[in-house]
Amino acid sequence: MKTKLLFFLIYISSLNYFSAQKQFALEIPQYYTLYERYQNKVFVASKSGKVVNPKCQYAEIKEDKYNGRACLTINPKVQGDILVYFDVVNVKGKKIGSDSVSFFVRSFPSPIVLTSTVSKLSGGRVLIGLSPESPFGNINFEILSIEFKIGEENSSIIGNVIPASKLSRIKPGAKIGIKVSFKNSVNGQNSFIDGELVIIP
Repeated sequence: MKTKLLFFLIYISSLNYFSAQKQFALEIPQYYTLYERYQNKVFVASKSGKVVNPKCQYAEIKEDKYNGRACLTINPKVQGDILVYFDVVNVKGKKIGSDSVSFFVRSFPSPIVLTSTVSKLSGGRVLIGLSPESPFGNINFEILSIEFKIGEENSSIIGNVIPASKLSRIKPGAKIGIKVSFKNSVNGQNSFIDGELVIIP
């Protein structure tokens, strides 16, 4: 027996749900959107009873609370379409039905290099972050290292500060490509992005 569930709200903590959901609805209106390797907060209810026993082959799911309200935390391990299955029980705890719902899992947004210039005389700090168009709020990314090439020589630093000594042979106005290795503070994943810096005096 299947019991039709009423899903009345799905949102992701740390983002503006309403603007984000409006944006995504234009692209994939038939799905709710989740993010891979992220603690997505999902509120779910049924007209027929209490929703219990959420299960998914491709996600870790646990009962949780958000802002004092009961919810599910769904942490998908893959991208693409996934199905989450639920049972529904009555007030006495007896199973009266089951159902499933489709979610579309996106990759977590990658940061971009926010710094555009670095000083030849004093060096400088490289900053990364999500683009202004991202639906997420303030997400921290820890820069682990930066690699770049000056002429035929490869250079690298630990952290996010490029010292002036690394730039002594470059003329102002030149550009250098950089590869930034970073750690995502939300899901603990390490990755890298490419960027470009203009050398200024």
